[in-house]
Amino acid sequence: MTKLSDFIIRLRAMTHDERKIEYNDNEFINYINDGLRFVRRVILDIYPSMLADMLLEGVLHAHRDIIYLYDAPTRILSVKMNGKRLRQINPLSEEEEIKKHHEPSAYYVFGFDKIKVIPKPKFPTRFEVVGIEEFAPLKKPEDVLPVPVDFEDFVGEYAILRASLTNEFNMQEETQITMMIRSEIEERLKAFLPAGVQVGGYW
Repeated sequence: MTKLSDFIIRLRAMTHDERKIEYNDNEFINYINDGLRFVRRVILDIYPSMLADMLLEGVLHAHRDIIYLYDAPTRILSVKMNGKRLRQINPLSEEEEIKKHHEPSAYYVFGFDKIKVIPKPKFPTRFEVVGIEEFAPLKKPEDVLPVPVDFEDFVGEYAILRASLTNEFNMQEETQITMMIRSEIEERLKAFLPAGVQVGGYW
């Protein structure tokens, strides 16, 4: 992975701004974070499990049905109890049939950072929550880009686009370039997708 300071040097070379005339480092950091957000959005649409992490694991006490997360995640991908994956249901209607089960079989998310399991476990039950953490913007020179090297080029392309449009904003040009970058990311993601999964357009 590439350090933020080294990535800024690379972008300065690409924009011929080695003497720091056009952009200061903080501006480039903002553009890079914009690029990271853009790449993450595309990955979230196409192959979210690439961004997945173990958000929390532990034991839910008997007769308790709320799992409290430390931070509000971007997305919950999976909730397991005793190794069994629970089904996500509509939070507005707890299905009566589910409540008759002897152990948790379903869940829903509420309040951004809480998970309710249904029905309540009668005994202490181990749980695992897999999901996608909120994006943490890069700030310090030693911070590293949180994407594989193969995706850094897309971050750079978007960052340069944002930089180039600061003085003369052109909505049509930005849309065309972002569509092109998105298409390239989708092509790259196809190599990671399981066989038979099709990537659809989102524009």
